[in-house]
Amino acid sequence: MSKSKINIHEFLEQNRIAGLREVWHVFVMGFRATPLINIVSLILQFGAKLIAPAQIWISKLIVDTIVALADNADSSSAARQRVITLLALEFGLVALNKLLSIANDILSDRGIYTYDLIMRKRIMHQALSLDMAYFDNSEFIKRYFYLEGSFKDIPARTYGWMTRSATDIWGALVYIPLFLSLDPRVMLLAIVSPLASYFFTMFMGPRYRKRREAEWAIEAKATYYSNLASSYEYAKEVRVFGLREWLFSNFREKMKKLHASLLRGRVLRLSGDLIDFVLNQIAYYIAYAISIFETITGRMSLGSLTMVIQSFEQLRSQMNTMFHALDADMLKDISEFSTFMNLIPCLTDPKRGVAIEPGDFRSLQIDDVSYAYEESEIAAADRISFSLKRGEHIALVGDNGSGKSTLIKLLLRLYEPDSGHINLNNHDISEYKLDDVRGLFSVIFQDFVRYRTTVRENIQISQVGSRRKVEESARLAGADEFISRLPKGYEALLNKRYPGDEEAQELSEGQWQKIALARAFYRNAPILILDEPTASVDARTEYKLYKYFKEHAKDKTLILISHHFSSVRFADRIYVLDKGRIIEQGTHHELMGQKGKYAEMFNMQMEGLTSGGEAES
Repeated sequence: MSKSKINIHEFLEQNRIAGLREVWHVFVMGFRATPLINIVSLILQFGAKLIAPAQIWISKLIVDTIVALADNADSSSAARQRVITLLALEFGLVALNKLLSIANDILSDRGIYTYDLIMRKRIMHQALSLDMAYFDNSEFIKRYFYLEGSFKDIPARTYGWMTRSATDIWGALVYIPLFLSLDPRVMLLAIVSPLASYFFTMFMGPRYRKRREAEWAIEAKATYYSNLASSYEYAKEVRVFGLREWLFSNFREKMKKLHASLLRGRVLRLSGDLIDFVLNQIAYYIAYAISIFETITGRMSLGSLTMVIQSFEQLRSQMNTMFHALDADMLKDISEFSTFMNLIPCLTDPKRGVAIEPGDFRSLQIDDVSYAYEESEIAAADRISFSLKRGEHIALVGDNGSGKSTLIKLLLRLYEPDSGHINLNNHDISEYKLDDVRGLFSVIFQDFVRYRTTVRENIQISQVGSRRKVEESARLAGADEFISRLPKGYEALLNKRYPGDEEAQELSEGQWQKIALARAFYRNAPILILDEPTASVDARTEYKLYKYFKEHAKDKTLILISHHFSSVRFADRIYVLDKGRIIEQGTHHELMGQKGKYAEMFNMQMEGLTSGGEAES
């Protein structure tokens, strides 16, 4: 086995044009989400674009009629009737435009909701399909952190731009007959002006973006210190260590840098806006002057002058909207989004995998396995070999960073070994489907998740089962006692995080660990992995837990990672890791007889217990 090293920067360079392809791809996905709604919506928008030029034409007729009436001093009922008819017709167009707008908004909202659901599910699916190795890459983390908040908006923005662009192009085309009948030079200015503005924006865009990214980094640091002051998680330590002034000092420093940068950025953007404004106004007044001279010389009526100026503004607005909607920032976002959506996981299911059910597990064989994390030259696991049979209980011990948790992640196929093999039932583990392999394990990680949901759902997660099974799992983990004291028992909401969580209950670290243990028991997989499972539970619960394992879980395979030697001494075999290697192995008595690393750590811990160091905790 060998893993694929990830180079996000190189991947991005190779897929720079992918953003433009993704524009079309995202549009097609959006259109297929609700085809009928989208067709009707486009028809309504295309129809609405005809109304504005029609109103301008009617305004021209009204002005010309009024001028004719003034010149001829004609106040006949026919002339007055013509003006009233034109006014009524323009009012009808305004009302029709409003009705079309309301109908389109209703349809668009329904389509956007459906499309938003489809795209969010697609983004979630892609994020869940990526290997853990991606999240070890600093370049990926930096890009993902920036995109995470805007991911959900990029597809909708892209689809919106495509539909608006189509209607804006149509909206621009419908003005061409008006200009061609009068003065094409004004039409040319109406097109060139937005183009010049667009290229100027494209030129300035990367400068704006670079400054914003720097500001986001500063703001993230300031927000970190702000959150420390208001977070429940850090409340005790912040107060006990008197961190008030330290927090204020760091927060003020970051905010001063942020405000200074924002001010400079504001000046830069206002300067750019001023140049853009001047370019647009020059074009407008040139067009205005041309039309005035044409009117003075008699080649254009006063109504035509009004029509040209209004049409110029409308056409320029359409062009500006169309060009500026797809600016440098949006192209960059689409490119980043496209890159993310096209990332390929290194770990994939085999085309013809070996079938395995949880009850089929017989043995695991780890043979000379090595692994180094991304951007690290030091092997976290270095030529590790050992075997594990059904029903066997083993323990992994060692200092922090010795490779224990890395080895567990390799067994779970969260990572692919750089070298060596992991065999499951005498087949290479890569021959099985990922979900089938992971289905063999119940795991409690050291940094287990505290889900913001009810006690019941925290225990059973996605595996819906009987109430009795949930309660039995809680009892085995020693969680049933405090759960019964909660206001709503197993239906109590846990983990206050958002507004509306007033009834949510906060648990102690030890209580959360018992919930995590219950979660592992509920899954009822043949292999149970416990990474520091009793670090925060009381001695009574720890004793009951291991007594249960020895008496009732003999058919379960147990992999235990713990610093509590009172726990690991009951294991059938103990592996001592140091700097990614197994340096000792055997039973507790065998290892004590070797008087090596294990015996040294065991005696140090026993000495601490004797002196009352650990007992006090």
